[in-house]
Amino acid sequence: MSANQNQNQDQTAVIHWRTELNNILQKNKPLGQLTWAESAAHGHQGPWIAVAMINGVEYGRGEGDSKDAAKDAAAHEEFLILAHLAFDDRVMLASSTQLVTKN
Repeated sequence: MSANQNQNQDQTAVIHWRTELNNILQKNKPLGQLTWAESAAHGHQGPWIAVAMINGVEYGRGEGDSKDAAKDAAAHEEFLILAHLAFDDRVMLASSTQLVTKN
């Protein structure tokens, strides 16, 4: 396998959780609006804590060395919670990146 093939495989394995979460919420507007709260432990220096909320309800919390890393961690947690909710009677998972509400 060439170096280019290895690099392409590594790049395809990266999941951008904030993008995935945003895609779910854009395609399924009835789920609600995503908002963020973030803070740093020491002013503008890390570690950062981010909270991902839908309609003001916390679904994900993450910590990281940067604001972006904390938001990615929170988005990952929220994505997993939404995927778990997909097994609920009111919501179904249409694909790995799309939630659809049942009528």
